[in-house]
Order: sequence, then C-alpha cells, then structure tokens
Amino acid sequence: MVRFADYPVLAKLSRWGIDAHTGVLFGAVNQFVLIALCSGLILLIVLGYRMWWQRGRGSAFGRPLPRGAWQKVPPHVLVPLMAAVAALGYFVPLLGIPLVAFLALDIALGEYAYRRGRRTYSAAD
Repeated sequence: MVRFADYPVLAKLSRWGIDAHTGVLFGAVNQFVLIALCSGLILLIVLGYRMWWQRGRGSAFGRPLPRGAWQKVPPHVLVPLMAAVAALGYFVPLLGIPLVAFLALDIALGEYAYRRGRRTYSAAD
C-alpha cells in the first residue's frame, strides 16, 4: 500500500485539485466557495448576453452587423469557422449548449421582429 506522503509532488497536486473541484478538500467551506464561484460565473454569462443584445444603442462603437451579414462571408472562411465552432461545442459542451441556446433565442427574436414588420438591426443606423 502506498501512503499519500510517498506520492510524487504532481500526484499530490492532482489529488488536491480533484478534491477542491469536487468540494471535499475543506468540507463545507470549499462547497460554499464553489457555489459563490459558480454563481459569479453564471452572472457574468447572463450579463455578457445582455451586453450582446444592448450593444450599439448609444454610439457607433460596437454597432451590431445587420442580420444576415454572415451570408456575405466567403465559404472558404465560413465553413472552417463553423466546423471549429461545432467541434468546440461538441468537445466542450458547457460552452456549446449555452451558445446554441443563445443563437436559437436570437434567431427566434429576429424572426418575431421580422414578422411584426420591425427590423432589429439596421445597416443605416
């Protein structure tokens, strides 16, 4: 049987990292820190999506592109870019799932605005 004291340094660091990540390293304190960290990350994600929708409303900096502008991107650029995004979303689903949800909501809101006769983004603004 190998004691923890006999482990090499990298094995100890790996074990401590796993224990901290799962919330068992320092008990309840570790779990509260993980809850706070997770809540902060969720807040940053929500605020980031909020900034995305509000961008370009007061100045020319950060003005959104008109809807459908991606159709003007050459295929030799668009296809590899979409493949890279799909691969990233597949291999890192916690990045891919919110991206798909965000794009679906953005497309639905754009379609709703189009059917009501309002354009959400304008190239002339």
